[in-house]
Amino acid sequence: MSHHGVPLDTLGIRQLAEAVADGDTEARAVLADLLRHELLPLLAERPGGAGLDEVHQRWQEHRAAWRPLTDEILSRGGPRDRGSARARLRRTDAVDAMLLRLAHEPGRFTAELTRGPARCGPDWPRPSTGTPGSPPIRTTPCG
Repeated sequence: MSHHGVPLDTLGIRQLAEAVADGDTEARAVLADLLRHELLPLLAERPGGAGLDEVHQRWQEHRAAWRPLTDEILSRGGPRDRGSARARLRRTDAVDAMLLRLAHEPGRFTAELTRGPARCGPDWPRPSTGTPGSPPIRTTPCG
C-alpha cells in the first residue's frame, strides 16, 4: 500500500517521518495529503491496507492530545522561558510525522524514545523553532 510512491508499511512510515523531519518537501506533501484527505481509512479498504484505519484513529487521537499534554507539561513548572518552550513544543509537520509513527508502531517507537542517552543520536528530530516552512532543527532529545 502506498500513496504517491511512499509505502505506508512500517518501514515506509518510518522513512516518511524521517524525511519530514529532514524538511523534505515531497514527504511533507504526502503527510499533508494523509491528514487533509483522511486517506488512511480509504487505503485500509485496499489490499495491503489492513489496519490503516486504526492507525488513522490513533494518529488523530495523538494529534488532538498534543496541545493539552504540552500545556500540562508547562503548567507543572516547565522551563522559566515558557514562550521558548511553547515554541519548541508546537505541533509541526515533524511532530505530526512522529505521532503517525507512534500510532503505527506504538511499542517500537515508545521503546526508541525511552531507551535513554545511550541510544540517542544526532539524527533525532526536534520541531523547528523557526518560521513556518523552514526546515526543522536536528538535535538529540537526550540533552
